[in-house]
Amino acid sequence: MDIQPLPFSFPYAIAFWGTYIWAFYLSEWNMIRRSAKTMDSQAIPKKSELKWIGTMMLVAQFVAFAVSFWDVAPFPPAGSKPAFFLGIVLIIVGSALRRHCFRMLGANFTIDVRAHENQTIVDQGAYALVRHPSYTAGLIMVVGLGLALGSYLSLVIITTVTLFAYLQRIGFEEQTLTAALGEKYLAYARGRKRLMPYIY
Repeated sequence: MDIQPLPFSFPYAIAFWGTYIWAFYLSEWNMIRRSAKTMDSQAIPKKSELKWIGTMMLVAQFVAFAVSFWDVAPFPPAGSKPAFFLGIVLIIVGSALRRHCFRMLGANFTIDVRAHENQTIVDQGAYALVRHPSYTAGLIMVVGLGLALGSYLSLVIITTVTLFAYLQRIGFEEQTLTAALGEKYLAYARGRKRLMPYIY
């Protein structure tokens, strides 16, 4: 039996889609468009690899939305509305953190992965706590999305795929930064975890 997820039910749809468009498109696509203008054809990973990572995350979102309509592992009725509103809050918090990271990095934020030997390492704000807070923020956003969809299966799919994609990206980034900055970046990396303080 199919179900009607709250993001597709009035009046919850208004809160969900307003938040979703603000968080996933108005901020993200503006940032991507600005950065894409200066993409380096010699950067690592190549554009084709970046497209693969981005496509994988988009497909995961589509699948998460689709399976939320299935009566397979839905949240219990008593927990669906609290999970929905918690999800909305997490999407907002994650997006706010992403925007903070964009501001902190400034011109150093790029869609492709590149670094140069004179680049300044940002170690202020969220970057004082973890190496890749923008990806932490992205994970918070997709966990929020999974909660708002009201499906354990949606939550697992979108979180797992996004985490896998980010770990691939982190590998590329750290390889590039280490090659360009050497001990300067290694010293920064030794002082903080990748995504979660004290954990990972």
